[in-house]
Amino acid sequence: MTAINLPVDGALYRHEPKVTVTASLVVAGDSFTEGSAASRIWRKFAIKVGRLLNIQNPLASGLGGTGYLKTITHYDGNERLNLLERVEDLYNPFGNDTRPDGIVFCMGINDSGLVVSDVAAAARATFDAVRAVTTEVPLFIVGPWQANETYFTELATALEIEATSTSNAYFIDNTGWISGTGNVNNIVGDGIADWTQSADQTHPSDEGQDYLAHRLAAELRGVIRSL
Repeated sequence: MTAINLPVDGALYRHEPKVTVTASLVVAGDSFTEGSAASRIWRKFAIKVGRLLNIQNPLASGLGGTGYLKTITHYDGNERLNLLERVEDLYNPFGNDTRPDGIVFCMGINDSGLVVSDVAAAARATFDAVRAVTTEVPLFIVGPWQANETYFTELATALEIEATSTSNAYFIDNTGWISGTGNVNNIVGDGIADWTQSADQTHPSDEGQDYLAHRLAAELRGVIRSL
């Protein structure tokens, strides 16, 4: 008999055949997409998810602290724009009018405290701005990462409504992906946060980056195969 030893709340991932295409993918987001708390650039989920889909050119377009609506006026002497204000970076990431093959939106956590309907309207304006340039690039809208909290549950519902009413757009529900109240420096034993959350209690650890990449890649793969 062969045994596999896993940590408490550990996870096994089913092997999935790679999608053998050469494509480009833009992952739009905030500090999660930037890879905050990841020990290496290549370990951040936005890069890993592309590699799991065998996409050769995954691009991480993240600005920490920003959201669909939230802009940071002063960040080390610079202004950090919200997603709508930098939307051209998503549909024209190479600066030569070459469109990506897909755009993944992973935003919302920094919009906390803002009126949900205002955030949803900013998200819709962003989707419409992309659609004004191209209708062919599929849009994948992921719910806010802190999806288990009441505000973010409401925001996720609002984003799903905007996604389903946008052409060639697909909502990915990430509710329940992360459970528990612990982190890598504070083992609580009430969920997978013990190993997926870094010591800052917000951003994913290296293992958490890997976990999110696998979960997101599986969801994206399912949608892509249905297209």
